[in-house]
Amino acid sequence: MGFFYKSNDLKTMIGIGNMAIELQKWFQEQVKSSSESRIDKDENQKLFTVTINGDMTIQNRDFLSAFEEKWKYKVILNVSGKLLVLDELSQEEIYQRIKKFYNKVLDNCLGKSVKEQEIYLYGSQVSFGVLKPGVIEASEEYIRGLPDTHEKADLNDLCEQIRSGKLEYGYHVADEYSVKMKVYMEILKKLIK
Repeated sequence: MGFFYKSNDLKTMIGIGNMAIELQKWFQEQVKSSSESRIDKDENQKLFTVTINGDMTIQNRDFLSAFEEKWKYKVILNVSGKLLVLDELSQEEIYQRIKKFYNKVLDNCLGKSVKEQEIYLYGSQVSFGVLKPGVIEASEEYIRGLPDTHEKADLNDLCEQIRSGKLEYGYHVADEYSVKMKVYMEILKKLIK
């Protein structure tokens, strides 16, 4: 991420530096995925523009209003691709994303060697032996049986299976939005209480 500003005043530069550090920290903690990014500052309008060339996934928007209140600068997100705010997803959207992810796992892993399954799930840098043989095959019936319409009990069971059951192998694996199943599970648990 690049940060661009100009000022001849040391106090202003230090303040801008502190704001930049806070924005970068937010990116590290909240931003789940993004492409190339840049932050521009307009001192006259008291405005930061965060430009993302590609897609961006964030947990929530709380930081943006807190930043504006603290520093008296507004932050605008300028995302050329899709902006996904996880805390704004509905229970149904999260359920469908989890279901889609695990169905893709089945489509790409069934009939493959354990090594090929590990590479699909964890990437080519994986230490082999992480995935227990037969674990994906054992989850097939559960995944294929996920209902289209679900009850609270179905959602609780799904969360439990991701945390420590038949779907645990995907706990730390991200979907196409770079969101790990663990994150979806945690949000879903909050929504079904």
